[in-house]
Amino acid sequence: MTAWEYVTTPLMIHNTAAILNNWGSDGWELVQIVTNEQGGIVAYLKRPLQGSEPAAAAASAAAANGSWNEGAASGPDGTGVPAAPGQDETGAR
Repeated sequence: MTAWEYVTTPLMIHNTAAILNNWGSDGWELVQIVTNEQGGIVAYLKRPLQGSEPAAAAASAAAANGSWNEGAASGPDGTGVPAAPGQDETGAR
């Protein structure tokens, strides 16, 4: 049976396709989009689990340490789109 890992990410209405394409290029599949209590749009994504530590758990640990979201407000290319997993601050993989 396939084991899955999951992640949620906020979507900006003016850049939805770019955000989803960034995640999709790293193997994430869109499961659902919902509106949260504050009116924001959130995407739920999944991909088959690879290795021992799910990427979502690693991202969560990085966020807890304050390193995951640094510089995400402007995005790697200045578009406001956060870097997809596996990208550095320049947008390179």
